[in-house]
Amino acid sequence: MSSGIVAGNVQAMVVVSITVDAANMTDTASTTEETITVPGVRVGDKVFLSKRGHLDGITNANARVSAADTVSLAWVNPTGAAKNQGAFTFDFLIVRTDGDTASFVF
Repeated sequence: MSSGIVAGNVQAMVVVSITVDAANMTDTASTTEETITVPGVRVGDKVFLSKRGHLDGITNANARVSAADTVSLAWVNPTGAAKNQGAFTFDFLIVRTDGDTASFVF
C-alpha cells in the first residue's frame, strides 16, 4: 500500500449555491444521475455539497465534475415509493488543487 499527496495542495476553493429540481424517482429502490450547470468547474475539481433542507426519502449519493461547467449528482431512493422532491438549494464547495493554474470564473 502506498500513500502520499496524489492531487496536490489546495489552490483555490469557492462556495456556490444552486437550486436543483431533482428528477422524479420511480417506485422501486433505485438510483439515478442527473447533470446540472455549475459555471467555472473543471474536470478534476473536487465537489462537496450540503443541502439546505430535508430531502423526503431520497438522498444524494455522489457529486462529481463530469465535464466543464457540469456537475453530475447521483440520487438514491431506498424507500420503494415514487418520489418527486421538487426544487431545493444545495451549497457546493468546489476545490481546485495544484497543477490547475486557471482561476475560478463565476
